[in-house]
Amino acid sequence: MKNATAQQRFRYWFDNLMSRGTKSLLLVLGVITAVVVIIGGLISVALGGPDGSGESSVGGSIWFTLMHAINTGVLAKEEGTVVYLFVMTIVTLVGIFITSFLIGTISNGIKDKVADLQRGHSPVIEKGHVVIIGFDENATSILEELILANANQKDAVVVVMADKEKTAMEHIIRDRIEDVGNTRIICRSGKPDSVSDLKVCSLDTCKSIIVNLPDDFMTVKTILACESLLDELGNKDAYITAVIRDREVLGPAKIAGGDRVEILNFQKTIGRLMVQASRHPGMSSILSELLSFKGNEIYVEDIPAAVGKNIREINLSLPTSTAIGIVHNGQNILNPPTDQTVQAGDQLILLAHDDDATRMQEPAVPETSAYQLEPNVSEAPHTMLVLGYSDMLKQILLEEDAHSAPGSRAIVAAEPGKIDTDMMPNPDELTNITLDMRECKIYSRKVRSIFLKWSSTVRELLSLKSSVSMPSKESISARASSAFMTGRSASSLSMGT
Repeated sequence: MKNATAQQRFRYWFDNLMSRGTKSLLLVLGVITAVVVIIGGLISVALGGPDGSGESSVGGSIWFTLMHAINTGVLAKEEGTVVYLFVMTIVTLVGIFITSFLIGTISNGIKDKVADLQRGHSPVIEKGHVVIIGFDENATSILEELILANANQKDAVVVVMADKEKTAMEHIIRDRIEDVGNTRIICRSGKPDSVSDLKVCSLDTCKSIIVNLPDDFMTVKTILACESLLDELGNKDAYITAVIRDREVLGPAKIAGGDRVEILNFQKTIGRLMVQASRHPGMSSILSELLSFKGNEIYVEDIPAAVGKNIREINLSLPTSTAIGIVHNGQNILNPPTDQTVQAGDQLILLAHDDDATRMQEPAVPETSAYQLEPNVSEAPHTMLVLGYSDMLKQILLEEDAHSAPGSRAIVAAEPGKIDTDMMPNPDELTNITLDMRECKIYSRKVRSIFLKWSSTVRELLSLKSSVSMPSKESISARASSAFMTGRSASSLSMGT
């Protein structure tokens, strides 16, 4: 506006001043109060005081005027000339207005501060904490495992940051996790790939970062932001853990995180777990215990007392844990020979109930009579039946091929039009198993014929959810029940024959 009037300029200046927040409002109220009190005091002196005798001093008049402004009851007891009482009445009315405005300003300031805290943008001041970036269905499971891991820790802290409301995350955590033990969970709101929002989580003093995001490209951006921020803040000990679902994104994710990132390939990891669990009965229970903090878990510990001793001597000296491997020059060596000696700088890979159960004692005397060598059993060809199709199927078949005997067979049965042949392994990629793909109604009773035909050779049954469509939870439950009952009925018919 080129030709703004003085009134418009004053209003513009006053609006900017008022929009600055509670501090600016308090400053304005203080200035108005000071001006009114000083003017009222000077008028009182000019009138000669309450009775007009002229004995009132400037300081005393200003003080009594201030009492009128902040205490309305003083006016009821005041005596003096009509003009003096009129001036004090004006001062009292202005004081009432200022007091009311002051109460409202302070109240609004407190509300704004509480709302700002609820938005979750205040900085975290902690040390040695774990930061989880992203909040979804997996977040509560991760928190439960961290709570179990921190059972022997005092005042452990986990910071959760996601692009969600802080109060909403806190309500979900309270509803799903009954007991947090010794762990304090702090929630903050912010964008995962924003450096300014990540600084709120105090990455310069954190112990580790878990990136828990559903989108691979956002995961890579977040890893890159965390890596640059950790380098900028000088935190060389913190490491980053993330999950990548698409194998094509593994390379960029590792480049973004450098040496401090540990990337888990979702398809490869889940595929391996599914194959191993299906090949070895009871393996799923073992993996569940090892990969959770309930019962025994795997720890990597630096034990100086183990230097110079071999694996056999170390295991005899560990009463409540077992050494299952060595970390030598950054390489993990699992199931090493019992005569392999631990060198200086090596770390032990231990199977223990907790990380404080790794103290070595005097070696025990083994009972050799209790040991008996089992003969090696050769792997026989088998048939694996896979129901359904998903993006993980290629990794599952490659993993199964690596552990199968030559002449084995894999039958993939899926709904018509669900199998993406471009995503299946090439014939030259499979050396031990022959792939047989069939389209059929896998959730109907006709699938009995498949079970009956290969009932003597089918050893594993893997049920995969199709990646083409995402049915509802009720539909998934109904289909799973149908497939289970169909397989159970087929098994009973096979036994009957």
